[in-house]
Amino acid sequence: QVAVKLRSQSSNQGVKEFLTEAQNLTGIHHRNLVSLIGYCKDGEYMALVYEYMSEGDLQHKLRGRDHNDGCLTWRQRL
Repeated sequence: QVAVKLRSQSSNQGVKEFLTEAQNLTGIHHRNLVSLIGYCKDGEYMALVYEYMSEGDLQHKLRGRDHNDGCLTWRQRL
């Protein structure tokens, strides 16, 4: 499974900036960061393809489902 991030039509990011960002992200590898698998530019469509995180994103983890259980233990923080 993968996660695909499409560039918003309202984005001010140009093609050059998108390609630079994508190329920079391909060189970043860290155990605490989701890995970029690839990117695509096809006409006006631009997308980043990331590995899929089955337990959700950091925002979901921090806020929780009901926005009240967002406090992490010290063990979770480290």
